[in-house]
Amino acid sequence: MKIKLSPAEIISIIIIFIIGIIWVISIGVDFHEKKKRNEAKNIAYSISESAKLTHMGMNKNETVTYTEESYFDGNDRSHGPFILTLDKYGNASMDMWVNSQYCVTKKVTDTEFHIDDTKTSEQMCLTKENTVTELLTNENLVNDTEKTGLDLNNPWAMKKYYVGKNPSNYLILNRSCYRIVGITSNNSIKIVYDGPVSDNTTCTPASNKGVIAELVWDETGSNDWNKPATLKNLIAIWDTDKNVNNIIQSLDVEKLVQPNWYIGKTKDNKNLTLKELIMLERSVTSKDSYYIGLLNVSDYLKASSNIACDGLNKDTKKECMVDNYLYDGNEIWFFNTTEIQNYQNHAYQLQKNGSIKLKATTTEGDVRPVLYLKNTVTLTGSGRSSSPYIVS
Repeated sequence: MKIKLSPAEIISIIIIFIIGIIWVISIGVDFHEKKKRNEAKNIAYSISESAKLTHMGMNKNETVTYTEESYFDGNDRSHGPFILTLDKYGNASMDMWVNSQYCVTKKVTDTEFHIDDTKTSEQMCLTKENTVTELLTNENLVNDTEKTGLDLNNPWAMKKYYVGKNPSNYLILNRSCYRIVGITSNNSIKIVYDGPVSDNTTCTPASNKGVIAELVWDETGSNDWNKPATLKNLIAIWDTDKNVNNIIQSLDVEKLVQPNWYIGKTKDNKNLTLKELIMLERSVTSKDSYYIGLLNVSDYLKASSNIACDGLNKDTKKECMVDNYLYDGNEIWFFNTTEIQNYQNHAYQLQKNGSIKLKATTTEGDVRPVLYLKNTVTLTGSGRSSSPYIVS
């Protein structure tokens, strides 16, 4: 016997069928979402446990912060960037941006990992407030040693510095991007200009990096900075106007210090170890203190992780551009000059091929400004280009 359904009954059955399909789909979606969220938390847990194993062999008086996204698992970058801090007892706190979707977090007091759905971007997830003292615990920072001329009695000597091709040392100050070069013995932060801030307040590397001008070191042919050199006169103007060539504008000097800039000269045409070079650099300081300066040759050499880049000589060359965030393919002027015979009108310049050459001071070169932040500043962020430290 055939059952004849009314139109209303047919519509009701169709509606029930559709509701059933939606219910089944929602269960499937919910199951899949829970699975993805659990996977995200498991990834964070795995990285945290790997870090603890590494931390076991470290000085137990230290608190260490890791930010390198591939530090514990080779070249696997699927998990995304993180900030992970381990205290001297091995207790972990963590913020991790997983699969470009989930912000996995854990406080020291938490027994498990959580997903914070209020943080919907990498920058929101990895924003953390750091004092300079806390920044010093960052695993990306390398301890300076006697070999490189560390002098704890010298307030401007480097205590820690960044090394490698792309460490997490991006920083924003007044809508300009910088790279942190290192931390001095008095906890001031040495930074070098790296270009304008992107529209989304990140530091996407630009092709011209932090070049603000192409200028001569000295138009009269002298290599005496205190003479004064042409570049020194320009820096004095920029310093007074708080405007660097209309590129870095409204320089916030309330957050800066005026250091003793090292301008010492090399004396002999011989190979120099890094320590010998630094001793020569520090043998002379500028007569006047300005907020703005230049890089030293030693800054560039120390930034390379290549062991072949171990000093300055006639052939200081491509080895130093390998794994070096300060290499930018431009011809950058350094502070340093020389007393070597027949080169007394020359200054050191980074070349496009990664070598360091003595160039006549009347030739043009690129200028990348260097600043020192006060040791009282607070930084938020993780130091990555997509989540740079922001000075507050």
